Amino acid sequence: MDKKPLPLMLALTFAAALAVPALAAAPARAKRRWAKNHPRRAEVNGRLSAQNRRIARGVKNGTMTKGQARQARRSDRRIRREERRMASRQHGRITKAQKRRLNRQENRNSRRIYKDKHAGAASRGQSAPQGAPDAGAQQQTGAPAGR
Repeated sequence: MDKKPLPLMLALTFAAALAVPALAAAPARAKRRWAKNHPRRAEVNGRLSAQNRRIARGVKNGTMTKGQARQARRSDRRIRREERRMASRQHGRITKAQKRRLNRQENRNSRRIYKDKHAGAASRGQSAPQGAPDAGAQQQTGAPAGR
């Protein structure tokens, strides 16, 4: 009758012996925290926030249509999603190469926002932005168009 508990005791002892190394490794994994405020991530996310403010201002003052704003925001969301995916693979950090890639995408989107805001004003019959040369001014002064 006493022989049945022995295999059970051996199985429990074996299971405990396997569990100890796994529990000892847990603190080592816990030290690598998610770097929510990593400097490279902060730069990328700061630029995305600034672009979002530019889009909102453009819609508010009428230099961007809602369709143009929707397209620019969609592009920003794609960049932000890619940044999060990159960071999730490296405990919240992104490499310099990844930051360069994201910055190139942001630059491309920034140029698109600029073009949409400025081309939109001309197509709606509004005057050119302050500081921009006025094509009509050359004709009024009598200066040759090529100079």
